[in-house]
Amino acid sequence: METTRRRDRLRPAAIQAVRDRVAAALPAHLVRRIQALKAAPRIRSARRALEAAQPVEERLPLSELRRMHGEYAPSPTYSYESDVRSDRGRERAEAFLALVPESVHSILETGCFDGMVGYHLARQGKDAAGIDFRPRGFDQRAIDAGVRLLGMDAEALEFEDDSFDAVISYDSFEHFGNPERALSEIQRVVRPGGYVYLEFGPLFLSPMGLHAPQITVPYCQVLFSNETLTQFTEEAELKTIDFAHCNEWTLLQFRELFASFADRFETVSYSEDGEFNHLELIERHAPIFRGRSDQLEDFTCAAIRVLLRNR
Repeated sequence: METTRRRDRLRPAAIQAVRDRVAAALPAHLVRRIQALKAAPRIRSARRALEAAQPVEERLPLSELRRMHGEYAPSPTYSYESDVRSDRGRERAEAFLALVPESVHSILETGCFDGMVGYHLARQGKDAAGIDFRPRGFDQRAIDAGVRLLGMDAEALEFEDDSFDAVISYDSFEHFGNPERALSEIQRVVRPGGYVYLEFGPLFLSPMGLHAPQITVPYCQVLFSNETLTQFTEEAELKTIDFAHCNEWTLLQFRELFASFADRFETVSYSEDGEFNHLELIERHAPIFRGRSDQLEDFTCAAIRVLLRNR
């Protein structure tokens, strides 16, 4: 009897382990599609609540933030450990090179931070360069590998026209103050027929779009005012939130941005990553969410991936 009970306790974990292995073997776009299908009833319910709500400007009080903060586990942090930076750079470099022809040789990364994507591109024989407005983050390994790392504003690139076969950018377009200007500069420095690959998120209105992991409450940037969030971090002795760190662009704004460049870029591929784990908050506080957007997709798209070809 005891053996049977032990098997019963282990069975859910074993089933989940099998599910995880199956999911890991599936293409990413299929995983995203399966997640969306599973969430479909909750998506419909949240959409109805949002459409029926009357928008309000007021936000939830500090007391509610104190209560809710204890209900959610901390999100996984974005690690900057040396081996993690290298692994992340390698994965990104390999994934990008799989998308473009082998003839792509000169590659610029905007918002490169440590330059480790360039490091792994250089190890593949590519002419790699990277720019970031925070040059203090450059990794010595990338410098030693010959990556040209420069302190520079992505919205005012100091390169000649048609300087690169490709420009790439990761987790930066949600931070650039003027994404339209940044994309225009990127288009200028990419040769005709060259490629642009952008992968970025979380978008501002998505669950963790504030980029402030010290606040565990999803959609805290929607539900609470900046003043309330600041007061809470001070009283809880948490890291100060840099509210200027995000440009607050919505999914629909980014869609409109790419559409406005259709005469300059051919869209080779485009995908959006959905995040559907906290739809109950949208239902429960629909008037507050409606005050920020009447489009559910603005709140459920966490990231964008787009590959463009310069005309």
